[in-house]
Amino acid sequence: MAIALTITPHEVTLVVADNGIGLGNEAPASGADGLTGMRARSQAHKGFCEVTGARNAGTNVTVSLPIPQAP
Repeated sequence: MAIALTITPHEVTLVVADNGIGLGNEAPASGADGLTGMRARSQAHKGFCEVTGARNAGTNVTVSLPIPQAP
């Protein structure tokens, strides 16, 4: 597993990657927890959550949130 945090003047990005079995073609379970909840909370803060991966090739989860700029 690898975790990377990048901070720029305009955004914070967190990437979590593993080399496990991946998610395959199955849709993530819905609910307040898990990937669906992460996507909803990211969007609520004008950011995004992206999940990529392939069966037997691991999974990457990227969350990026903007840093509010002073007026």
